[in-house]
Amino acid sequence: MTNKEFIKQYINSYMGDSAKNGNMSYNNGLLFSYNTAIAKKFCWGFLVSNTKYSVSTSAQQNLLLKQLEDGGSNIIILSDLPLNNKFEKQEIIQSLQCSLKKIKEEILSSKTKKKKQHITETKVSSLFNNLEKLLQKDVILEKDLDKKLKIQLGLSQYQQTKGKNEFFNIT
Repeated sequence: MTNKEFIKQYINSYMGDSAKNGNMSYNNGLLFSYNTAIAKKFCWGFLVSNTKYSVSTSAQQNLLLKQLEDGGSNIIILSDLPLNNKFEKQEIIQSLQCSLKKIKEEILSSKTKKKKQHITETKVSSLFNNLEKLLQKDVILEKDLDKKLKIQLGLSQYQQTKGKNEFFNIT
């Protein structure tokens, strides 16, 4: 069976199903490449990691994303998940923290106001859209976000500015 066929089987499987094919497997809604979960199935759709682990895992992630997008599935894409993750709440929250840190560093290293605005309008908006979806789907709860993380995420400031360039005080 090819990886493409195996991924299609996973997408159409039931939550309690399990199967293995070479270095890919799925069990209880989690799709694995080697020992790292690259997707988690929910009744409403899928969480998918686009974290780069290896060339073969990236190829599998790309096949998965293409099939999910072509099928019109509801997808939340997460970056910066740890190796051997299982899409646990704490891993998801850590991925949000890491993504935000990288975005802030990119903004701070940008030379022009236009570049800073572009990063804010695209990457920050995408991160907060994902956060909003994760909260709406009860993948994580607002109470899971401790006070320190809410401050790091600038959640209240972002909600007030609705993603405008003031979020990172770009001038």
